[in-house]
Amino acid sequence: IEVIRAALQLTSNLCVGNHAVQGAVWARLYPTMFRTLLNSIDKQVKNYVCSILFHCTAWNGSSALEEMTNEDEGKEMIRLCVGLCQPPNNLEWAQLFVEGLICVERFINMFEICKNDNLVFTLLEVLTEKVTTSSDPSKKQLFGELESAVPVTTFPIPG
Repeated sequence: IEVIRAALQLTSNLCVGNHAVQGAVWARLYPTMFRTLLNSIDKQVKNYVCSILFHCTAWNGSSALEEMTNEDEGKEMIRLCVGLCQPPNNLEWAQLFVEGLICVERFINMFEICKNDNLVFTLLEVLTEKVTTSSDPSKKQLFGELESAVPVTTFPIPG
């Protein structure tokens, strides 16, 4: 499992700000491998996958997000990620990924995807937390752009 974690961490770091890598990762892992990894029993694996999903979908012009929101497999992954924002998981990268999904004009889409799975309250909690914890007033705009420049992520590897 440590090798899988390290490979996912490396993949996530390579995706940061690199659209060519993001596209290649998306082409290789969507949807089957992402879905398999999101169903892992390991919490860290799920968190790393959410980090990759965040990086692959957070930039303007990404077709990955359109695929996810228009395909049944993608919608299922979105529901899994929203579920990872709930206890006992409360995964940080799931939270960031979902925050990115509810920015701009996609909130209604996300609501429609989650409404039949009792995940709407979680979606609203994520939105509320984003709005109430943001210190910069410009970031409090519910439908503002998500910052696409994200620092390289360093995940702790238990020794």
